[in-house]
Amino acid sequence: MILAVIFLPQNLYKSLNVDKIIDEMYSRREKYYYGVITLWQIDCFEGGKGSRANWLKSIVSGFEKKHNGVFVNVEALSVETANKLINSGQKKPDIISWGTGVNLNEQQLIKIKPQNAPQNLLNVTYDTAVPWCMGAYFMIGDGASELWGVDGKIISTKKAQKTVYSVGVPMLNGYVCLNAIKDKCNNIFNDEKALFFGSSQEIFEAYNYSKKVNRMIGTQRDFYRLSAAQTKENARNGEIQFLGYTDLFQYISILKCDNEKKVDVMNSFVEFLLDDQQQSELGSIGLFPISMSANPQYDNTFTQNGWENIKAKGLKTASFIFSGAEAIKQQENCLEILQKKE
Repeated sequence: MILAVIFLPQNLYKSLNVDKIIDEMYSRREKYYYGVITLWQIDCFEGGKGSRANWLKSIVSGFEKKHNGVFVNVEALSVETANKLINSGQKKPDIISWGTGVNLNEQQLIKIKPQNAPQNLLNVTYDTAVPWCMGAYFMIGDGASELWGVDGKIISTKKAQKTVYSVGVPMLNGYVCLNAIKDKCNNIFNDEKALFFGSSQEIFEAYNYSKKVNRMIGTQRDFYRLSAAQTKENARNGEIQFLGYTDLFQYISILKCDNEKKVDVMNSFVEFLLDDQQQSELGSIGLFPISMSANPQYDNTFTQNGWENIKAKGLKTASFIFSGAEAIKQQENCLEILQKKE
């Protein structure tokens, strides 16, 4: 009796449909990749605000919805930890978001083939390391030309004496921000007392609080420092000039993989990351997009104006992503010029 019910025409039809669905499922599994993709986020330069890893986590759900059965696991690592794992061969990611200072070379990566990568702002790119967001350099401070050349001037007050320098320069590990001021103020390269060096935070404090420098080289991070100082009514007034050069890039790369279906999905992720919709969301972490047609919105006028300047004037770029030694050499060459006594 039970068998008779199963083989009734209407039930047999349903059974055949189930078989077709199962066959289709297996066919799709053969054609597409299903599984976990591990993405390392390594912060190699100072951001604007918030976490790049958390930002990536917030957008991957949109990608996962388009690729049923694919899960992107975002892990935040320091440069030191990433290098230790890479050098030991203990663990490597599938995709890496990285910058200068990470011990990878082109032989460890595959060429990226996003289908619809947008027009970008850069004149130098690598096909194994594609930039997906960036920072930029700005001169912040007094733009009056008569103040140039008061380098090393000692100012006396009732309480103490202090030396005031022309420009505060942040020493950013692996990045040569000194290149940003070569065209803008080449005249100060002849005086070793013209510049004051320190960490990014030290330079901001020397400009805004102790007034040890008349102006400083700043990045998008300093716009948020200025904005915070403004809310406390202790921000120093000054001009902001776009310097038109940057080497502050966050790159995306795919490590070598024999699974072609997985590689296709990873290429799709790169394309997803470069799409204007995601690029426009970078305003939430205070970084600048690579796509010229992106429309990020920033929560302070300094950063918003910075983006408008980048779009209008373009950028000179350089990258030492595959050669940390070259970056160090460039840094030393700049310092040698600056410290040279006549």
